[in-house]
Amino acid sequence: MSIWIKIQNFQCPGKNCSNKSSGDWVCGKDNTDMYMSQTGYIRCNAASRHYCSNDLNSWHHIDKISNWRWDCGMHGSHPFQKYIEADKTAFILSMSMALQMVKNKGRARWIAALVLELGKQYGDDDSDDDVK
Repeated sequence: MSIWIKIQNFQCPGKNCSNKSSGDWVCGKDNTDMYMSQTGYIRCNAASRHYCSNDLNSWHHIDKISNWRWDCGMHGSHPFQKYIEADKTAFILSMSMALQMVKNKGRARWIAALVLELGKQYGDDDSDDDVK
């Protein structure tokens, strides 16, 4: 089951973004709060008419984190400049600075599951040979 966490105090994870300020994220299309889950998905808070909190098809704007594009307001005005992708390193750095947004009892498991999922999404080529 997905546990959705509101994205708060989160630095822009956009690739090569120089903006280091943190903030709460909202959907650029419907101005609702943004959430992420340990399963590697990100969504806004706008649900379709047939609302079901665990059905991925019930949300208007939802996708894998690796497919999402970010706009912190510092990337330019043209859509091709404005919305930029995040790389795994930038996203994990942003997550590490915003760990306080995960307040539930299973915080360590939630974060570990998300990091493993990000490794899958971004084609993690790290080997586990060095931990044996």
